[in-house]
Amino acid sequence: MAVLATQIFVMGVNGSLSLGIFYSAFGVGAVLGPLIANAIHDGSGRSLRRWIWFGFAIQAVGWLVIGQITGLLVVCIGIVMRAMGGSVNWTYSSVLLQRTTPDRYRGRVFSIDNMLYYVATVFATLIHGTLIDTLGPHNMGWIGAGTAVVSMLPLLGWSYALRRWREPVAEGAG
Repeated sequence: MAVLATQIFVMGVNGSLSLGIFYSAFGVGAVLGPLIANAIHDGSGRSLRRWIWFGFAIQAVGWLVIGQITGLLVVCIGIVMRAMGGSVNWTYSSVLLQRTTPDRYRGRVFSIDNMLYYVATVFATLIHGTLIDTLGPHNMGWIGAGTAVVSMLPLLGWSYALRRWREPVAEGAG
């Protein structure tokens, strides 16, 4: 978002306005994703797992839309979609972890989950930064499209896992 705001859609001093617009779009998506999903799903483990699949799918589509870079509004729509999916995934995976992890292990499981999130964020930032430095900001569309392709890997993995899941998620494990 920072590169798009400061080098491609520069609004305000050094892109500060466009960056604010992008962060606002991300915030809207992060709130909308779980709000919409909560209004639709039944709260069962099976339903939460299916919504996680939807989260992965909408993230991939969001990255494809961001990669179009045809205008500020289009990028904002992609950012909203990407944030919706990520927020649904984070929220519902946390709910499933809380429901299925025994009380005595819950803190450790959440610590590991949080650590892995930040490790993944660091790697993604390093990879995107290296790609932008190597390919240049004029190739941000290709970087967005490539990220969409890579983001389909967890979607495919989760699709495979959903087909294999047979047991219901235990409610109130502990």
